[in-house]
Amino acid sequence: MTVLKEFLLDYFLQISGVILLIFGGYILYNHLGYGLLVEGGAWGPSVVLLCLGIVTILVSWMGWNAIAKRNRCHLYLFSTALLGVILISIFITGWSLAMRKDTHGSAIVPVENSFQDFLSDAKSLNDHGHLWNRLQSEAQCCGVHGITDYIRTSIPWSCCRRPDDPSDPRCVSSYQRGCLLALTDETRQRLLFVSVLALIFALCQVLGIFMAVQLALLLREHEQGGGDAESRNNSSRNTELLPFNTQQTSDSPSKSPSAPVPTMKHHHHTSSLHESLHADLKRAQAQRHSSS
Repeated sequence: MTVLKEFLLDYFLQISGVILLIFGGYILYNHLGYGLLVEGGAWGPSVVLLCLGIVTILVSWMGWNAIAKRNRCHLYLFSTALLGVILISIFITGWSLAMRKDTHGSAIVPVENSFQDFLSDAKSLNDHGHLWNRLQSEAQCCGVHGITDYIRTSIPWSCCRRPDDPSDPRCVSSYQRGCLLALTDETRQRLLFVSVLALIFALCQVLGIFMAVQLALLLREHEQGGGDAESRNNSSRNTELLPFNTQQTSDSPSKSPSAPVPTMKHHHHTSSLHESLHADLKRAQAQRHSSS
């Protein structure tokens, strides 16, 4: 189970970082096409999302290093870094949703200024590579607010709907939707996609923090279990050696000449010695009385 958690924690973060890199780069690339007409920093969340993917890969390396070294302090540091990644993801979500509400208002002035520059250059109307011609053809829109923006000039080819027959050069009808609405709708969709992706990523990283804390707790239990086992082994060794020491202590008096163990023969010898001394004392006393 521990090996599975380590595998999920390490590779899950790496895969998440790669996904953020791919989608963040893709959204930023699409935004750099026509989204630059919509000023106001709408490209900001996608750039932060791209950088967050790089940070996530680095954090996953930190987690892999902590798991390889079985270091609880490094795991706690990894969890803290992962918490910072989650907070940044939540910030990206809120930032994207806040910008999404004011996309239309912030885009009106820059789009109109760009369109006026397009109209002021007569050559640009027939330039197939011009930004506005490409925008009107690909986004199927015409002018800023609609085809009425070309009331004082001829309608460019990019506003014409493509006929069923590609060889027919006639402009049967024109796009009615304004490009301002097309740009803002596309920008709002990108911001919504960034916010949802960042939120899902934050929720997934909560699982990563949970697994990191679980691994740290397992390492602590393993370290405590190893210490208890060593103390039990030491106590068992002392218990095995205790009878041998006790036996040596019990045998030492019999081998020590300073503390002989009394026996029956020794006691009998001592009593007979006392009796002979007592008899000699009586004989000395008798001789003393007879001489007097």
